[in-house]
Amino acid sequence: MNHLSPCAADSLVIFGITGDLAKKMTFQALYQLELAGELNVPIIGVAEEDWSVDHLRSSVLAALKSGDEVVDKGIFDRLAKRFRYVQGDFNNPATYQALAKDLQRSSHSLYYLEIPPGLFAPVVASLDEADLLQGARVMIEKRHFGFNGG
Repeated sequence: MNHLSPCAADSLVIFGITGDLAKKMTFQALYQLELAGELNVPIIGVAEEDWSVDHLRSSVLAALKSGDEVVDKGIFDRLAKRFRYVQGDFNNPATYQALAKDLQRSSHSLYYLEIPPGLFAPVVASLDEADLLQGARVMIEKRHFGFNGG
């Protein structure tokens, strides 16, 4: 009997990690997962901004502190150690080459696309061209960018 069972992700790659959605929702969700002991993979942020991983970590901490979250230093430090960062243009093959290098030890990545819908297809095509989709899953966050629905 052939059972299709999903493999657990061994890395979380977030395209658009420097955006508002990440600051308003994703960072809090990641913190809550860390707090519950449910997060056990590296988190690789991919964005166009010329940030360092330390800048990303500072941004995550600032976003957590700006909300209602009471930030435990030990929990945040564990979460912060998971972060890595790949800077690059989503339309440039070099971005995906750099990501592939970072993901060398991963075989079941989860790609979370927090980017405008018009970039979904090009990013997935670029991941495929870089041979990064084997064993992976892609999750999209579809919302109206630039529109405040209420």
